[in-house]
Amino acid sequence: MTSLKPMTTAAQLPTFIGIGALKAATTWLSDQLMAHPDIYLPPIQETHFFGYPYPEHAFTHYETFFKEARPGQLIGEFSSDYLDTPEVPARIKKHLPETRLILMLRDPVDLVQSNYWHLLRQNFKCRDTSQPDLATALQRHEALLIQPARLGFHLSKWLEHFPLDQFILVWHEDIRSDSSAVVKRLYRELGVDPDFTPATQTAARGGVSPRGGWSGRTYSWLYQMAVVRGLGPLSRRWNYATPLAIVQKLKLRQMAERVFFKKGYPTPDPQLLADLRSRFDQDINLLEELTGRDLSKWKSTHTPV
Repeated sequence: MTSLKPMTTAAQLPTFIGIGALKAATTWLSDQLMAHPDIYLPPIQETHFFGYPYPEHAFTHYETFFKEARPGQLIGEFSSDYLDTPEVPARIKKHLPETRLILMLRDPVDLVQSNYWHLLRQNFKCRDTSQPDLATALQRHEALLIQPARLGFHLSKWLEHFPLDQFILVWHEDIRSDSSAVVKRLYRELGVDPDFTPATQTAARGGVSPRGGWSGRTYSWLYQMAVVRGLGPLSRRWNYATPLAIVQKLKLRQMAERVFFKKGYPTPDPQLLADLRSRFDQDINLLEELTGRDLSKWKSTHTPV
């Protein structure tokens, strides 16, 4: 596709949207795009608008996220849960049929592991405060862990609404091997100066895991109270974006990570990972077919050299 053009209508709306996948460095990439002077992303990290808020909010509410964009800037947003929310493709097609779609793709087993630690921090969306290990979580919360990682399936559903050349595919391995090249390519595809260098162009952030013991239990209790008695009521009283903005403004996540978490993940059971990898072989084959990329290293049949 040709380079994007800034919006010239009265309503400033996105010409690109990052749709996921979850835990595939979407936050890192949105930061790199936000740093470019010719690109505008809203201060709120993810609008989520085309997901759960959509039935209860007029489209004019979505427009308010971008009202601070300067004339001539490209406008975008990232909401990593769009990819695996079935209603989203049709909703975006209805309102923004020509927007570019940035899709970040990662080895699904790595994605499941990273998402497990993310969901553990959230008490599995406030459904489970017992801090289950990965094996137990896969039994109790299979849909939360497995469904977002079915990248081939989700892309196939999006392709029912948009052609492949409307997507910009970003592979997690490429970020790990040469993040600056990934950023430069994305700038070029979006039609802004590819030679601009962000002041803090660092690699994607690593994950964190609970410290365990009293620390993990204390955090689990605090999170449950904050959401159930604090952020939840705020969301119902005002609007869904208000508590998200408060959390982001106060850097509550970063504060919690410093106190209750440590960098990196414990080494998982190799047999558990092998069993998990075999569950994705068919979906990986589909993703290979759709994208034309060799993904043999992701499959259960791959033998490391």
